[in-house]
Amino acid sequence: MPPPWSGMVYANAEWSQADSINVVETEAGLHLGITSWLAVGVSNAFEGEDDQWDWSNSAPYVSLSLFQSEAVPWLRVGLHAGYSFAEEEGPTTVMVMTPFTVPASSVTSSDIVVATPVSSTSTSTKAKSKSASSTGSGKATKHSSGGGGSGPDAPGGGTAHDHPVAAASAGTAVTQQEQTVTVLKPDKVQVPPVRHRGIHRHGEEGVTARLIVEAALGHHDKFIFNLINFTPRHGYTGWGYAAGWRHEFNHDFATSVEAIGDYESTGYQQAVVAAHWSPWHTVTFKLGLGAGLSDETPDFSVVTGLVYRF
Repeated sequence: MPPPWSGMVYANAEWSQADSINVVETEAGLHLGITSWLAVGVSNAFEGEDDQWDWSNSAPYVSLSLFQSEAVPWLRVGLHAGYSFAEEEGPTTVMVMTPFTVPASSVTSSDIVVATPVSSTSTSTKAKSKSASSTGSGKATKHSSGGGGSGPDAPGGGTAHDHPVAAASAGTAVTQQEQTVTVLKPDKVQVPPVRHRGIHRHGEEGVTARLIVEAALGHHDKFIFNLINFTPRHGYTGWGYAAGWRHEFNHDFATSVEAIGDYESTGYQQAVVAAHWSPWHTVTFKLGLGAGLSDETPDFSVVTGLVYRF
């Protein structure tokens, strides 16, 4: 926590190689003290992969001193919180080959056939209705004209005669055979962006937070631990850590050992050994070598840093 209206300008850069791809990540920022317990700042990060540079994120933040007491002068606790603005990736439209079942007669020379033709048989019946009076065939009904009834007291009937009625002719069965095949045709598909789980995010917006604990172990050693959180707008919340031990040989030269990673064992895990040189009281240079401890981490990296205090 710098004194009020004092601060620092810092810049970090890390070069790493993974699967024969060279990646460079840089970050530069300003850290300014406002009061004895409040500081503000902003950082900007860029990423380059094989000479292709892209803006990664910008993050304004505040730093608060949560605990600092003369009764326990060797212990300090702080909170760092900010918001990381990034150009988030949207869904990507890709062309894929999708199988379709089509009639064999519609297949063209450009179609990719992936299944042998299949014959499908359908049978339909066409029925016709004809009048018996027009064909001379059919069924006739007979009844008497005039009054009539039933039972022993019914009056007598009239003259008996026939009436022809309509009769259905036999239906005609039609059998059709049609072959269908399965072909591959290009189709547009929306692929959502990949969402990561750890604290190392690129192209994702969200809230960043660190709980910082610093302990002085004598006059020449210092231990620092960071509990790190990243809560994105979309996707998974990430939790991680950063821990470091620094030994000062004199005012000008010190060494450190650091470990940074996710709380998931399969996530990002890195160990760094570094040297710190202060040729002037206001300037410190850092040079370190990093080793990846998981499949998600580059095998080898070079870490550099610069701090200028004003």
